[in-house]
Amino acid sequence: MRIMECEKADENTQRERKECDCLQLSETPLKICPFNLFAAPKRHSFIAKLRIRLDNIDWINEIPVVCSCDDNNENEIIEEAIVPVIFQVPRIINCSHRRRPYQRRYIERNRVTGHENLYNDYFSPNPTYPPNLFRRIFRMYQHVFLRLVKAAEAYETFFAPGPNGSGRVPITSLQKCTAALRMLAYRKGADRTDEYCRLGESTTFVALEKFTEAVIDAFGAEYLRSPNANDLQRLLQIGAHRGFPGMMGRFCNDLTVLHRFPIFDDMMNVRAPRVNYMVNEKHYNTRYYLTDGIYPQWTTFIQSIPLPETPKDRLFAERQEAARKDVERAFGVLQARFAVIRKPALTWSEQLMRKILKCCVIIHNMVVEDERDTYANYSDPTEFDNYGNEEGHLNVEDPEYEVGYIAPITAYIQNRNRIRNARAHQVLRADLIENIWQKFGDLN
Repeated sequence: MRIMECEKADENTQRERKECDCLQLSETPLKICPFNLFAAPKRHSFIAKLRIRLDNIDWINEIPVVCSCDDNNENEIIEEAIVPVIFQVPRIINCSHRRRPYQRRYIERNRVTGHENLYNDYFSPNPTYPPNLFRRIFRMYQHVFLRLVKAAEAYETFFAPGPNGSGRVPITSLQKCTAALRMLAYRKGADRTDEYCRLGESTTFVALEKFTEAVIDAFGAEYLRSPNANDLQRLLQIGAHRGFPGMMGRFCNDLTVLHRFPIFDDMMNVRAPRVNYMVNEKHYNTRYYLTDGIYPQWTTFIQSIPLPETPKDRLFAERQEAARKDVERAFGVLQARFAVIRKPALTWSEQLMRKILKCCVIIHNMVVEDERDTYANYSDPTEFDNYGNEEGHLNVEDPEYEVGYIAPITAYIQNRNRIRNARAHQVLRADLIENIWQKFGDLN
């Protein structure tokens, strides 16, 4: 390390020199106190002062300072004295600014009182809030929520009752599930549930993740499955009632996932249930979905008419667009029920986002199943049980296939070409136009 370079003197100029005070090496090193001036020999044009401010340093007194009377070695002498000190400065700074170990503060949240308030407000025999307010706040009726709580206790030890490891009174499963559900329903921050549910922020995040995992493990196989024969029969009857026999709903995915969508993969590999229906006195066995104009002309897609001119085309476009809105309304209800889906996510974890979305869909399907008989369109939930078989124009065959079955290549290509047949698509849409006109034309 070079502290300062010596200026070259003019050969014709005589410079004034002073005797250099020598510090001889001895058994007793040079004593330097904190904030002391650590000086080299003074020269009027060479070096004036070098200050090192070191506070509370004991070991610096043990460093000997060596100096020589040789003018040529003055820089080396200074370096020998200063370098050991400079290399120790970072260690001194780190030691002097070392923080004290963080001690987590414990807050007594009166969990027993919180559980009693929650129980008296919603779950006691005479609750403070009646069932209609319970449904509005919890997004479901009480028996559905208690079903979720029991499943959480059965599938996750985090919700199991009993004393915790510290011996304190544990947080009950009602408190944990209520905090998790309010984060899903209202998109509240983890610390927003502390005042009522008596859960800390970290505990609430754990409760949310464990709750979603328990719901998926307990009900995912039932409420995230593909439609079975009974579900297809009900969907077909609803479509036939609206003038679209064979309709399974609306396809609302993006074009980027069209060729990888599992529904069409099942149809091409003969894994999907087979359907049979009549439209305009013609037999069909391919189910279809209502879409907008961006999708290709496949037999599985029925688009509206952009610029209808005839009364038949106008009636078809009106009925097709009205039926297509049902799926959008279903997603609107899902987002209205769970604000965590409608608003920006509260976590950066992609895995947790997927769990939250699956959990919300499962709970939504559970609520729909529980309240289906109260909807205006389902005043009699058994009205579609045998409808269609007597008239012979609708039928759903039970699928006989194995999960993961792959059809032979020839059958796969035939099914693929049949689905992507544009001519068959046009014939089916023409028959649907006639069917709707015969069914609803007199109403206009």
